[in-house]
Amino acid sequence: TIRGLLGISIPVGYWTTVTNYLLLADGGADFIERNAMALVALLKREKKKLADNGSAEKITLIGPSMGGLISRYALAYMEKNNIPHNVKLWVSFDSPHLGANIPIATQAQLLFLGTIGESAEALEKYKSNLQSPAARQMLIEQVDNYPNPTSMWSNNSKNNNHPFRQQFLQNLTNSGIANSNGFPTNVRKIALINGTTNGMKTNSEGQLVYDIAVFGSFNLKGFYNVDRNQATPGNSVTTFEGRFTKKYICSTGIFNTSYLCGLDIISAWRNDVNINPRGCMDVVPGGTYNTVGIIKKSLDENPAIQENKVENRAYVPNHAFIPTVSSLALKNPNFDWSTPINRNLVCDPNNKEIPFD
Repeated sequence: TIRGLLGISIPVGYWTTVTNYLLLADGGADFIERNAMALVALLKREKKKLADNGSAEKITLIGPSMGGLISRYALAYMEKNNIPHNVKLWVSFDSPHLGANIPIATQAQLLFLGTIGESAEALEKYKSNLQSPAARQMLIEQVDNYPNPTSMWSNNSKNNNHPFRQQFLQNLTNSGIANSNGFPTNVRKIALINGTTNGMKTNSEGQLVYDIAVFGSFNLKGFYNVDRNQATPGNSVTTFEGRFTKKYICSTGIFNTSYLCGLDIISAWRNDVNINPRGCMDVVPGGTYNTVGIIKKSLDENPAIQENKVENRAYVPNHAFIPTVSSLALKNPNFDWSTPINRNLVCDPNNKEIPFD
């Protein structure tokens, strides 16, 4: 969910378009700065190829999602270090310049399923998607308690200022020339975004978005999961509730049979106070993603679960993933991100609200 490909389009003399895809380190989940250095090498290579072919064409660079951060960093770095990039147009396509969002409830759910629920698939997705360097750098809010899931019983494990993210924001700001805030200056800069600018939210704060219960033998509730969006700033809500009944199977050598000899009912929950004054990141306007739907599909197709009685009691798809304010990189983001911003953000050339043209 976090990863993105970097598309680079290079017009050649007779106006066909060649599209390359940069193979990002560690599947794209490595540090953004390191992936940016791979792009720097690619741009230098392509500039030389154009020159060798006698072409005066310049490069159009399109960075979707995380690719927008990688390309921003690379171009700003090249300008600061006097390395010609030969780029005329840079397009940031729904990129999390001010951070991305995966709901705290969903992060906790994956950790719960992967540890207490003993799902190797869920644990791998939690570790690869949520604990990778790139995810740490981009996620605004993070559940930070692997491998000790019992700390999910409080809200002390929510980390809004992970060191990876704080260091990345500093590196990003310092990557370019003075007063550029880490944006390239010698290119035309365009932002394409998903989501609205009129303040229309994605669902609502504190809303129940997923509720599933699984009943086993003797109508015993063997598993349940409840997810809610975060509350409005300054308020709290139980974002996650989970229960997993672990069965212990014993065997007897005399009759070569096995039988249920014990149960361990393990519960976990989170009561989260929203300390982000910019709003509930789960519902602010922006590009959406259906992370909970992916998890729901996995549970719906799990034979071990579906052989029991399953009740899907609530399911609300989609959450805010790339907030509108984030993808536009507003220079002053310290306001409620659900406030309408459907105005001309670039009309004043001396005091533009966003760094794009």
